[in-house]
Amino acid sequence: THIENFYWRDIAQQNAGLSVNLTERALDRQIVRIVSKYPQAFSVPVVSRTQSANLTDDGGPVLMRQRSSVSIQQVKDEVAFFTAADFGIEERPTLGDPEQRLRVQMEVERLTGMTNVKAFFKEMARTVAFVERGGD
Repeated sequence: THIENFYWRDIAQQNAGLSVNLTERALDRQIVRIVSKYPQAFSVPVVSRTQSANLTDDGGPVLMRQRSSVSIQQVKDEVAFFTAADFGIEERPTLGDPEQRLRVQMEVERLTGMTNVKAFFKEMARTVAFVERGGD
């Protein structure tokens, strides 16, 4: 599974704490996903005090009743479950930073001689490409 493959070191160290940490990160990603999908549902219309005839006693901003094309039920339905992406699980994950991989590859190619090192890095690149395509 994804957790066994990506968090195998953390399982022994964090035990139940790992599940709490992963769920908290998933919740953060879920919030970002839902707010990005329905930004108009989360905007807070504010009217300046000069425009409003209904002034509040505390001197704070006057909040208007929110009107949105998104029903609250749609948002509730989205919040009711996590997606794989919320947990950082991608359908086609990439291993490592692509820019960093390219820099390392260029450095290895510039090495004089070192054919065994170059062959090792080419084999690793093939293995990474295989895993990224879904191989195991």
